[in-house]
Amino acid sequence: MDPHSLRIMSAFTKGLLGAAAVLALLAIIGLTYGLAQTSPLASPLPDGAKRLTPLYFGLYVTPEKNPISPPERFIGYHSGLDFEILPGEEEKEVPVLAACDGKVIYNQWAGGYGGLVIQQCFLKGDPVTVLYGHLDAASVLFKEGDALKTGQVIGNLGNARSEETDGVRKHLHFSVHMGDTVALLGYVQTDEELGAFIDPATLLSE
Repeated sequence: MDPHSLRIMSAFTKGLLGAAAVLALLAIIGLTYGLAQTSPLASPLPDGAKRLTPLYFGLYVTPEKNPISPPERFIGYHSGLDFEILPGEEEKEVPVLAACDGKVIYNQWAGGYGGLVIQQCFLKGDPVTVLYGHLDAASVLFKEGDALKTGQVIGNLGNARSEETDGVRKHLHFSVHMGDTVALLGYVQTDEELGAFIDPATLLSE
C-alpha cells in the first residue's frame, strides 16, 4: 500500500476511534445522569422531603402506643408511610400528586380513610398498586379507568376530624402493594401480610 493510502487509512481509523470514544463518553454521562435523576416514585405531596413521617412503614401501633397525638384507634403494623401537613396547612388546600404513571383503579369513600384513590403502576415492569388515603373525595376529578401522569394533581387532602378523613387528622396515608390486587388495609396483623407491601420510603425521590 502506497504512503498516501496509508495516511488516509490512518486518519480514517483515528476518526473511528475518536467517534467511538465520544459515543462511549456520552453513554456514560447519559447513564450517570439517568441514575441520578430517576427514582421509581415521585413524592405524593409538595415538599415531601420536608414533611414529618412519624408513622412510618412497619411500625406496630396501638391506641396506647402511637407517635400521633392524640393517639388514633388503629392497631397493627403500619402498611404505608404517613406524610404530615406543614405548619400553616391546617386550613389550606394541600394537593395530592400522582407518584407514577398509571390508571385509577379505585376511587371511593372507605372506612378508616375517608376519600381513597388507588392507582395501578409498574415498577421495573412489575405491577403494584399505589394507595392515597384521607383525601377530600369531592376534590377528586378522576374516575376509575382514567390515566394519571406522574405529578398530576389527584385531589386535595381532607379536612381534619371530618368525614373527608373518617375522623382522623389531616395527613396522607401512602402505601405500595405488590401485584394488581386492590389492598385497602392501612394496618396488618402479621409479618406475612406486611411482606406484600413495599416500604414507600425506599422508592421515593430524595
